[in-house]
Amino acid sequence: SVNPDRLTVTDTGYYMVGAHAVIMYKNATGTERHLFISDSDGNIVSYYQRTSTINEYDRLTTTTLVYLTPSKYVRVGVLQNSGGGLALKSTAQCSPEVWIKRVE
Repeated sequence: SVNPDRLTVTDTGYYMVGAHAVIMYKNATGTERHLFISDSDGNIVSYYQRTSTINEYDRLTTTTLVYLTPSKYVRVGVLQNSGGGLALKSTAQCSPEVWIKRVE
């Protein structure tokens, strides 16, 4: 994929798609955090939601199987409902990460 905000496929088929993110805690007990994967048509194809606990990192992971055709793509998004800043924990080879694998 040339565009850095998406994973674009070149072959028709079924693909296993997944994402993982660790979100820093911010004394925000009760804050809902959401991780989702959407397709190029704007459909949310996979979704995970977690309610935060004080002084814990939120680990969010979601996976799904999707059927894609050439030039179609998937994107990953992270949201929270507190209104504050969202801080992803950046750890080499751990967070955030997104993957896609064609299933033969």
